[in-house]
Amino acid sequence: MSTVPCEAIVREHLRLVGDDFACSAISDEQLLLTTPYTYADGDALELVAIVRGDRLMLTDDGEALSRLELAGINPESPTIRERRSTALRQLPVEHVDGELIVEGSIRDAGTLLMTLATAMREVDALQALRPKARPVPFERRLISHLHALTSAVEDRPRLAGQSGTHYRLTAAVGEQEPIYVQAVAGGPSVSGSRSVNHAFRAFYDIDGQVEPLRKVAVLSQEGQAWREGDIALLQEVACVAGWWQRDALDAFLLERKAPEGRLLFASQPELD
Repeated sequence: MSTVPCEAIVREHLRLVGDDFACSAISDEQLLLTTPYTYADGDALELVAIVRGDRLMLTDDGEALSRLELAGINPESPTIRERRSTALRQLPVEHVDGELIVEGSIRDAGTLLMTLATAMREVDALQALRPKARPVPFERRLISHLHALTSAVEDRPRLAGQSGTHYRLTAAVGEQEPIYVQAVAGGPSVSGSRSVNHAFRAFYDIDGQVEPLRKVAVLSQEGQAWREGDIALLQEVACVAGWWQRDALDAFLLERKAPEGRLLFASQPELD
């Protein structure tokens, strides 16, 4: 039986993965690098690269922690923070403002890339600590509904605002001039206010390149009614839909017709 040289195996692997890398410009300084490596669920690992002279910085742009939140896990809970710190302590990776970051010489780009990819997978693996009975997060329910509605859905698209900030929205619906969808959950609670503020900032910041009728904030159905002031704030920059009246949301996404005032529901449901 003939043996296959080790060099041939390595060469074939490099040829295979090399063809599956893709790179596109996000801004004058930043590149989006899509790798052939994946999370456990098959989603591709994407990195943001910033090159300054002979120095290279790679960041996951907060994607690993965002995936934990989407899975219904609080990244800042004591247990998750401890497990995350333990995992990252074994790798030369910084954790800054929710992002995983590696930095070094451009000559070490290969090592930096694999280090960050490993860290992203390690953090994502903390999904195994998700409580069994935890309710499905509203954002995930909304994404599932959109996929059932149409095949033209992009999950968690990345958009750059006029301020230079990059935002991960919930979804984009449509192939030509898509409508950008943002889930807003929490009602009149503190978490609801944060959700409203995030949606408003993201939609306001991208307002120069995406008109209001191509943006929709979808309010979750809560145990308490949403504050009228929060709804009015969102109406300034986008259409506003209610999860309790999904037929109006579906019609807007498929037919692209919005009523005057950009409000896609007549009233909030009566609550006990």
